[in-house]
Amino acid sequence: MDDLNGKVDALSVEMRGEFRAVRAEMKTEFQAVRTEMKAESQAIRTEMRSGFQAIDARFDALQRSMLAMMATLIVALASILATQL
Repeated sequence: MDDLNGKVDALSVEMRGEFRAVRAEMKTEFQAVRTEMKAESQAIRTEMRSGFQAIDARFDALQRSMLAMMATLIVALASILATQL
């Protein structure tokens, strides 16, 4: 019986060691995946920011064009009014 208890105890110690090793390996793998996901997320955010900046630049250019067109129309209307008076 003591021999059987010794075998069970040895097996229990071995299993605990295996579980610790598996847990440590999983922790390392999860940390690596988390680090990789953070880097990919940061790259996506950077790409999105540059895309939004490009869109902002287009809207700014469009707004400047519209303002220039409006100024031209105002000048044209003012000149028409001046010739009518």
